Amino acid sequence: MKRLALLVFALSSAFAQTPEWDITGNNLLTGTYNFREALWITDTQATNTLNEAASQYGTITFDGQGNYTASVASWSSFDNAVTSYTRAGTYAISASGFGFIRRTATDGDYVYGAVANGVFVGSSTESGFNNLFVAARQSATPLTAAGFNQRYTVAYLNLATANLSQVRDALFQINPNGSGSLGTVAVSGYSGGNYTALSQTVNNASYTVANGVATLNFGPKNVTDLLSGSHQMFSSAAGQLIFGGATNGWDIFIGIRTPTLASTSYSGLYYQAGIDVDRAPLPGGTAILDSYYGSSNTISSVNSIIGHQRLHAAPDAAYEYTYSDDYTLSATGSHNDALGLQNFVSNDGTFRIGYGRSDFLGLSIAVKVPAFSGSGVYLNPTGVVNAASFTPFTSGIAPGELITLFGTGLATSTAVDATFPATLAGVSVRINGRLAPIYVVSPTQLSLIVPYETTGIAEITVSRNGLISNRVTVYVNRTAPGVFAVPATGLGLAAALHPDYSLVTTQNPARIGETIAVYLTGLGAVNPAIANGAAGPVDPLSRTTENLDVHIAGRSAKIVYSGLAPQLRGLYQLNFEVPTGVGAGSQYLEIGGPDTFNSQILLPIAGPRAATQDSLVRTRKGPTSSGSLSPSRDR
Repeated sequence: MKRLALLVFALSSAFAQTPEWDITGNNLLTGTYNFREALWITDTQATNTLNEAASQYGTITFDGQGNYTASVASWSSFDNAVTSYTRAGTYAISASGFGFIRRTATDGDYVYGAVANGVFVGSSTESGFNNLFVAARQSATPLTAAGFNQRYTVAYLNLATANLSQVRDALFQINPNGSGSLGTVAVSGYSGGNYTALSQTVNNASYTVANGVATLNFGPKNVTDLLSGSHQMFSSAAGQLIFGGATNGWDIFIGIRTPTLASTSYSGLYYQAGIDVDRAPLPGGTAILDSYYGSSNTISSVNSIIGHQRLHAAPDAAYEYTYSDDYTLSATGSHNDALGLQNFVSNDGTFRIGYGRSDFLGLSIAVKVPAFSGSGVYLNPTGVVNAASFTPFTSGIAPGELITLFGTGLATSTAVDATFPATLAGVSVRINGRLAPIYVVSPTQLSLIVPYETTGIAEITVSRNGLISNRVTVYVNRTAPGVFAVPATGLGLAAALHPDYSLVTTQNPARIGETIAVYLTGLGAVNPAIANGAAGPVDPLSRTTENLDVHIAGRSAKIVYSGLAPQLRGLYQLNFEVPTGVGAGSQYLEIGGPDTFNSQILLPIAGPRAATQDSLVRTRKGPTSSGSLSPSRDR
């Protein structure tokens, strides 16, 4: 990949800052892993032609102490040849499994992501290109031809040429028989600018296995087919996950053992990564390429998901996209999401894969995160969330944000103090050494304000009567908007008021042209500045300094006021006018900052036409265009 080194940005000193990223989870990434990576590289949105498309695959051996060696082969559109090499590098994994693998610019730079259940998934979102990286720990018992005998559901993403107009994805099942046959493979999918679902049948598909690595043969290679040619295949240690691609292409596939019924284990936190092409603009111009890493919290009791993606749409800077979604899991363990992806969940709930349909073509993978526990004063390394939106910890925090920490032994009793003292019931919290104003303490949960001085990486510790907790690190953004809901679950309807201070509800909806007030947190710095934990001033009002956008059902709303809620502590307030053209019903209220975009909460609207949940407008507009954005490695 000769051009790749020319297309990424030079390394910065972001990782030399203090505090440094937690590395107590380095032992979670240990042993030899097989990996596959698809890299689609462009430095403009003005053309569908990529600067380069490439794949990398091979093995990485992690020593559990932050060092690795890699044996890599790559295939690039730049020279259409296999290049093999070995590399050494370092990595940093926190106690949660979330972190990054450091690489040279030639190899594709940092990969950000997380490890769980022996699988690492991630993307190089800060590096100026788009990619999806999957690695799985090798089994102590290598795969054999006879041992490959389970049915798999597989999602596949490919480019016939290094041009986004040729994007295609597919879904198929394979049924290896343990003696080299995959049987007849029925393929369905989408290709290029054709929005009609396509189908293909591959007869006499076969496989071989050598040294624990399989080769799947789907007949002669044909660039017009959804699926063809030979593909290298790796397997996870337990065989629940397979992945790979052509050794002479820049495609990638991911499969799970085919579920036979809905999984009762589909709940909790998942680490996720993916790559998408929004081909809706193709008829009039250029498709939009993006990739991401992040996490999502599946709340099975209400069939809802609260998720986060660190999203990079080339060539713009990456930003935090947070969202909610409802789902219905079918009898065969599948569900559709708001962006049009069809997802499949393994029977044990460990893995989820997805492939795109309609406008969005793409491929995604999610790995369930194990439960964490500890003794004494224990702060859950995944338990740092926005107190309003409950978005997962991978989305980071912002100065002035009201956050909630989860753990055990955090306090000896429950106490609440609306004055936000530095110590409450013997409990204090330090973020980068500064005392954080505390609102609520209990044995398993704390609520507090992030000091306004917090930047870069936040190091959080809890003290209970002098006993100090473990250290947890999260990234710090300029903004992290989260809208308070009624009830306070991060789902449902916004905590919004009419001008007469009555609550906006489905029975008393907001009206076109009306100015309403919404309460939220995570809007960042304010002017004039206030002391940490102080109430919002009245004269003058303390306004946000970051540029913000508000959209309802995809339509821009005029902001009348954005700042601290007067005379209240720990709250921000947004006043805005409901724009014309918004249909009746509960519509998405979306808040964008310079480095974030939240599409999570609904706002009831009175309007001229009816809208159903299925017809709600969902956008991925990205951060406010008026913000100052530049690629960086603060992530």
